[in-house]
Amino acid sequence: MQPVKFYLPKYTKTILMCFHFSTLSFSLQAASSALSSLGHVYTAIGDYPNALASHKQCVLLAKQSKDELSEARELGNMGAVYIAMGDFENAVQCHEQHLKIAKDLGNKREEARAYSNLGSAYHYRRNFDKAMSYHNYVLELAQELMEKAIEMRAYAGLGHAARCMQDLERAKQYHEQQLGIAEDLKDRAAEGRASSNLGKNRVACKSPGQSHELEIAGVDHYLL
Repeated sequence: MQPVKFYLPKYTKTILMCFHFSTLSFSLQAASSALSSLGHVYTAIGDYPNALASHKQCVLLAKQSKDELSEARELGNMGAVYIAMGDFENAVQCHEQHLKIAKDLGNKREEARAYSNLGSAYHYRRNFDKAMSYHNYVLELAQELMEKAIEMRAYAGLGHAARCMQDLERAKQYHEQQLGIAEDLKDRAAEGRASSNLGKNRVACKSPGQSHELEIAGVDHYLL
């Protein structure tokens, strides 16, 4: 078998063609799923205007089919694209709409996702106090839901914000909790991310030897 060659323009053109056929043949839900996937691909290759257009169309389709959960998630996707574009105001507006719908639906998992997105947005804006407040909401919801994966994400966000505030001891504690949960879940990729975060904290504390060891652990976990 010949190795597959990856040509980026052809790849995106193929996805667009597949989406065209899916809209002719399937339901609104299938069309929305195809568009959302396309939006993620555009984000991955840095084509943010097309990513945004894809997710906006998904929001319209979700409203048309009265699928509020999909609408909320696509608003979250739009917010992430706006952040990548450096448009903080529109990002926060999308994430706040995401949060409102999640609360209206009584969906605490989706609420936690929206709070996490808001925390990331304010982190980008370098408002670390506000970022931490949102990540604390995520932590509270995670503990209420007894969802360890969400709790782990909350500790990661809290650790990043604490490190940026130069509260290195607290950042270390958060990332150790992040790592502990990853180990309990036997999630090697998550262990790698937590180890890498601890390594960055060691760098900030000017302990390069220990930092290097943890960063290598992070790389190993990603490779496995």
